[in-house]
Amino acid sequence: MGVVRTIARNVFSNFAGYFVSMVVGFLLTPYVMEVLGKDKWGLWQAIVAFTGSYGLCDLGIRSAVGHYVTRYWAQRDLEGVNRTFATALVITTWVAIFLALVTTALAFVSPLLFESGMETNEMRTVILIMGIGVSLNFPLAIFGSATYARQRFDIANTVGISERITTALLYVWVLESGWGLVGVASIAAASPTMFNVARIWIAFKLLPGLELTKKLVKLTSVKELFSFGFYNVLVNAADQIVLNSDALIIAIVLNSTATAYYSGGSFVIAQSIALINAFAWTLTPYATKCDTEGDTEALRRLWMTGTRMVVLLGALIASGMILLGEDFLFLWIKPKELGIVRGDEYTSSAVIMAILAGTVYIRAAMSCGKQILFGIQEVKFLAKNSIATAILNVVLSCVLIYWFGLIGVAISSVFAFALMQLWFQPKFLSKCIDKSVWAFMVPTLWIPTVVFGTMWGMELLVCDYIHATSWSSFVAKGFALATPAAILGFWLGTSHVEKDKLRAFLKRIGRGLDPFTGRRKNGNGKKNGS
Repeated sequence: MGVVRTIARNVFSNFAGYFVSMVVGFLLTPYVMEVLGKDKWGLWQAIVAFTGSYGLCDLGIRSAVGHYVTRYWAQRDLEGVNRTFATALVITTWVAIFLALVTTALAFVSPLLFESGMETNEMRTVILIMGIGVSLNFPLAIFGSATYARQRFDIANTVGISERITTALLYVWVLESGWGLVGVASIAAASPTMFNVARIWIAFKLLPGLELTKKLVKLTSVKELFSFGFYNVLVNAADQIVLNSDALIIAIVLNSTATAYYSGGSFVIAQSIALINAFAWTLTPYATKCDTEGDTEALRRLWMTGTRMVVLLGALIASGMILLGEDFLFLWIKPKELGIVRGDEYTSSAVIMAILAGTVYIRAAMSCGKQILFGIQEVKFLAKNSIATAILNVVLSCVLIYWFGLIGVAISSVFAFALMQLWFQPKFLSKCIDKSVWAFMVPTLWIPTVVFGTMWGMELLVCDYIHATSWSSFVAKGFALATPAAILGFWLGTSHVEKDKLRAFLKRIGRGLDPFTGRRKNGNGKKNGS
C-alpha cells in the first residue's frame, strides 16, 4: 500500500476514534454523575485520578516498545522485535506487581484519605478492583505496539472504538441493575483487559514469527527501552506542567474564581491538541521507517508536506477559537455562570481563549517536526526543549500575572511556545535532515494569515444573517466561515506536484477507479487484478 494511502487511512481512523471518544464522554458523564450522586461521583473521580497516575510508573516503556518494534521490523530483524517484546513484558510485569501492592496499601488506608458516604468495605473494594485492573493491563497493553509498528491505526482505532462503546453500554447496564460504584469499577477494570487480550491476538497476526521466551530477555534491550522511555516521560511530564501550571499559579496568586475565568477559555486546549495529534501521531512510525532505511529525502518531504497539512488544520482551529469562541462559550456555559464570558470580575474567558489560540496553532505547526524527531531518535533534544518550554512558561506566568493578570498568564504560554517550539525545534530538525529552516517557516507563517483573513472576511459577510443563538446555528456559522478558508488554504498551501496528484485522485474517483491505485473495481467493489 502506498505511503499517502496508508497515512490517509490512519488519519481518518484516528479522527473517527477521537470523535467517538468525545461523543461517548459527552453523553455518558452526566448520566453516570446523576445515577451515582455527587459524593460517589467525586470519590470515583479521585480514584480514577489516582490510578491514572500509575501511568507515570510506565517510565515510557510502552512508547519505547512502539519505537523499537517499528525500527526492528523495518530492518526485518525479527529477533530484535521478539527481544523488545519479551524484555518489555518482564519489566511491565514487575511494575504491575509493584502497583498491585500499592493498590492494596491504598485500599487499607483509604478511609483516612477519602471522605464519602460509602461504607469502608465498599470503598476498599472499588479501589482494589480499579487499581488491580490498571496494574494487570500494564504488561498486556504493550502488545498494542504491533498496530503502531505496522502502521495499522485503522485496526487500533477499530478496537479502541469498540472498547469505548462496549464500556459505555456496560456502564449503563450495571448502573441500571443497581450495582453502583462497584459495578462501574468492575467494568472499568474488566473491559480494557478483555480488549487487550484481543490486541495480543492481533499482535501475533500482524507480526508473523513473534515469539516470547525467557531467553529473549536481554540487558541491552532493557537499556534501549529505558534510554528512549526516560526522555519520553520527561517530554510528557513537561507537557502536563504546561497544561496544568497556569490554573495552579492563578489559584495561588489570585483565587479560585479567577481560575474559573481562565479555565473557561483554556479548556479547549486539550481537546484541540488531541484533534491535532490524531493527524500528527500517524506520521511517527513512517518517520521511524524512513530513518531506519536511511531515506533522508523522504523525511524532508514528510516534514514539508505534513507540516503544511497540520498547519492548515491548526490555523482553522485557532481562527475558530478567535472568531467563534465567545459564541461557543455563551452556548456552552450554564446561564448562572455567564459572568466568566462577559468578564464581570476578571478578563473574559473568550479573550483568554482568543489569546491561547496562538498556543494551539504553534503546537500544530511544530507537531509534524516533533513526530519526526521521535522517529529519528532525537528524543533527548525533545525532552530538553519541552522542559525549557515548561520552565519558561511557569517563570513568565509568575511574573506577568502581577502586571497583566490573566492576560499575562495567557501571553506567557504563547511566548514560551513561540520561542522554544516554533524557533529552536525547527532549527534543530533542519540540521538533522539538512533542510532549510525557512522552507518550514514560510508556509507556517502565511497559511494561517490566509486562513484567518478568509474566515474574518466571511464573518463580516454572514454576521448579519447567521446568529449563533443555538448549537445548530453555531455549526452553520462555523461551516460558513471555515469551508472557504479550508479550500483556499489547502489550494494555496500545496505544491504544483501535489495539485496534479489531487486532480488525478479526483479523476479516478469520477471514473469509478480505485483512487489510490488507479485500478478498476469489479461489481463487488473488489479491485480487478488485471
